[in-house]
Parts: sequence; C-alpha cells; structure tokens
Amino acid sequence: MFEICPPAPWSKLIRTSFLKDNQIQFDETVHYANNGLFGCCVLANSSHISLMKELFVYYRENISTQLTSSKNNRFPDALKTMRHLYDKLVQIGGDKFFGSYVNRC
Repeated sequence: MFEICPPAPWSKLIRTSFLKDNQIQFDETVHYANNGLFGCCVLANSSHISLMKELFVYYRENISTQLTSSKNNRFPDALKTMRHLYDKLVQIGGDKFFGSYVNRC
C-alpha cells in the first residue's frame, strides 16, 4: 500500500470526520517526518482510497528549507520516527502492514 500511494498528507483530501473517528493527528513528539507518519496512519486506517487523474495540488520538492533537506543531520530522529511508525502500524493492523512498511523504509 505505501509503495503505490506516497504517505505525504499534502497530496490527499482527507475528511475531518475520518481523522476524528480514527483519532489521527500529527504527533508533536516526533520532530522528523511527522507528516509521513501522519499519512501512513491515514492510509493504514482507510478501508479504501480513490486515485484521480486530474492534478489539484502542486507542491515543490527538494527545496533547501524542507526538514528532509537535512537528512544526514537528522538520522537519530529518522530512526525514532520509523520505530514510532512501526509501533503505530502494529497497533492499527498487527503484522498486516509489515511488508509494505519495510519496502517504504
């Protein structure tokens, strides 16, 4: 699932009721890639997703002010985020997401 649908939340339209019903929010204890953690939790809790051919949102990648532009300096934070994501996915669906999680990492 995570291989075919990138977890970035800015490329998705998500119902507020879905977030509230599944108690999904940005984790403020995670200081690196919390947007990916959020997006993976959204995908893992979804019973279905829809893809559209039309583009509705344009965003820029690889700009120097992004948090991910300094990956080398944030390696311990990245490991913490991956562990946190793994724990959340196990909580949501047991081992159901393990293969997709490993492929994404």
